[in-house]
Amino acid sequence: MAKALLSLTLFFIVSFILIKAIPSSSRPLTTTPSTQFIRSSCTGTAYPSLCFSSLSTYANKIQTSKRLLANTALSVALTTTQSTSSTMGLLLKSKPSSRRDLAALRDCVEVTRDAVEMLGKSMEEMGRVVGSSGPDFRFRMSNVQTWVSAALTDQDTCVEGFSDEASKNGGGFAGDVSGEIVKVSQLTSNALGLVNSFAGRMMP
Repeated sequence: MAKALLSLTLFFIVSFILIKAIPSSSRPLTTTPSTQFIRSSCTGTAYPSLCFSSLSTYANKIQTSKRLLANTALSVALTTTQSTSSTMGLLLKSKPSSRRDLAALRDCVEVTRDAVEMLGKSMEEMGRVVGSSGPDFRFRMSNVQTWVSAALTDQDTCVEGFSDEASKNGGGFAGDVSGEIVKVSQLTSNALGLVNSFAGRMMP
């Protein structure tokens, strides 16, 4: 009973996080050059539908700027990862009944905190990209790509840990956590794809 209640609590908490972090696309968006630009850019990512739904409501801010598109994608990934990291911390305090779930959750808390740090550093470095050129631009974008890749590796580590437990236990708590972390990982993957696209276009 306690395990079922914990899984239900997780579902509602993380669902609320993702609803806040990923703007709703229930209302039809007016097709504009900005939304067309975002949709076209998202086709080059691993998860184009999620990419468009998470970024399209920022169209007025992004306009047709690849830098602003990449920066916004990083911001969405960072915000969602921060919220998920906080939720993982709360779940850890509640101590899942399974020792394996508890161990996987401890590892997940550690790596998601690291992912938050990596994404935060990436955002700061993207801010320094403005006005840079030549070797300085390449250096800064290389830093961003390295740190976002590291954040994605952290998130995938968390996914793998809970996926293993879910397969052994037929879902349950581990399956719920794994499913939500997968969404966070997908947002980060898309952000990395857009960062790479921006870097590739600007580098000679």
